[in-house]
Amino acid sequence: MKLEFPGEGDDRFEDFLVAKENKEAYEICRRFASLEMGDSYSLVIHGPSHSGKTHLLKAMAKKASDIVGAKSSVYLDCGRLAGEDLKRDSHGRLEEYLKAMESARFLALDRLEEVSGNEGAASLIFHLYNEVKRKQNGRFAAATRLQPSQWAFPEWLNTRLLWGQVAHAGQVGDDELPEMLVKMAAGMQMTLPPQAAGWLANHLTRDLESLRDVLVKVDHLSLTTGRKVSIPLIKEAIGYSDDS
Repeated sequence: MKLEFPGEGDDRFEDFLVAKENKEAYEICRRFASLEMGDSYSLVIHGPSHSGKTHLLKAMAKKASDIVGAKSSVYLDCGRLAGEDLKRDSHGRLEEYLKAMESARFLALDRLEEVSGNEGAASLIFHLYNEVKRKQNGRFAAATRLQPSQWAFPEWLNTRLLWGQVAHAGQVGDDELPEMLVKMAAGMQMTLPPQAAGWLANHLTRDLESLRDVLVKVDHLSLTTGRKVSIPLIKEAIGYSDDS
């Protein structure tokens, strides 16, 4: 099954922008996906919204795909398991998901908190965990906003998840975000002035995925108009009004 990650970024560890708060989580994820952690076959990343958890899942999937093959890497947003997909009959999309997930050798589950308190979804995750564990070089990775003490999964799933590695991802600091935006823009071959990076950090969401989308729009407008990147150009690119 094709990886259905949000966004179009090619999040490889080699190009990752690592905040100070996430250096330990970054290294754990890199070693886990590279099969450098011996018998560790599961990893749960927890942290607040906009802390880069999905980016880390994407980077792990890219790394794992180099080892187990792209078709063996599968991603699922757990919001689907908590919603209508779990209720569909055997001829619906759930059967398609199950078949792909059961054959996965790298399985990434995002927003694990969405199935908290849902025993049917928890049973499915427990089954998938055991399936991937049985495979050579099998790896199960998950991300959630909740720290382990807040998990409301059945005890048998909690135990499974805590058997493996657990890593904490923190939000990018206020002093780091402008610098990270400048580096992100440089990776797109775009020069983002520090003042413009500061404006973006102060006026828009801290979600790096959304900020990347903004930079894409800014870059497109800059290239098509032949204008240098500036705060006025950024406002024009995103339709920002000072009166809003």
